[in-house]
Amino acid sequence: MTQRNASKGKRAGSAAKGKAAAAHPSRASKRATGGKSARVASAAAVPGDAMQRLEAENKALVAERDRLQAELGSALKRLEALDEQHKQISDRIAWAIDSLQSLLEEGRK
Repeated sequence: MTQRNASKGKRAGSAAKGKAAAAHPSRASKRATGGKSARVASAAAVPGDAMQRLEAENKALVAERDRLQAELGSALKRLEALDEQHKQISDRIAWAIDSLQSLLEEGRK
């Protein structure tokens, strides 16, 4: 490798490290707070009204998640029932076609 290419490689490597650090800003904040996440450190700085608002929002989101999980469970059960119904209908149609074909073959003889 030439001297010129070697210096480009060094610059590219340091630029990649800078991009990686920028992509993970929480790493720097964890180091600054002694390993604690920035969320934990900032939660103590939230005023009482804002904390209550956040707790209420969290409670609403948990309730919505639970409702959506229940709805998903119901939808999956309905899907299973529809799949079974589809299979039964397909079997009936195949049976009817087989019966008609055998009638046609008997009529040709």
